[in-house]
Amino acid sequence: MSEILITKRERDCLLAITENSKSDFPIRLSDLANILEIKPPTALNIVKRLSELGLVRNERGMIRPTEKGVVYYKEIIYHHRVLECILKNSGVDEVKSCVEAAKLDYQLPHELVEKMEEYAGNPRECPHGKPIEKPKEVIL
Repeated sequence: MSEILITKRERDCLLAITENSKSDFPIRLSDLANILEIKPPTALNIVKRLSELGLVRNERGMIRPTEKGVVYYKEIIYHHRVLECILKNSGVDEVKSCVEAAKLDYQLPHELVEKMEEYAGNPRECPHGKPIEKPKEVIL
């Protein structure tokens, strides 16, 4: 798949949409704005951009990730958890490692993160105990 470039705010929005949508019920735009602590028009602008990239679908204020969006989400989570492990192994506490990993996880190429995972000893879970699962499909 081709490389997709998003901003930190778009990354946070995609994560919120994917984590708060149910298969039978998408997230409402107003709820998304509340989760992200932004105004609904700002949330709508971010959703429009993610929609243009094919990552989400907005149907009358009800937002859900597309298949492509779910693939991208899984890759970001994989990157995030590998980065957390690297930072934790470097002496950074769990909370700070999570915060710092979120600044980079969506920007790094997948091949680099795979090398970092290998360097970290192929950890099975992040410092918070969540599984590290290499995505089957890759966008980054």
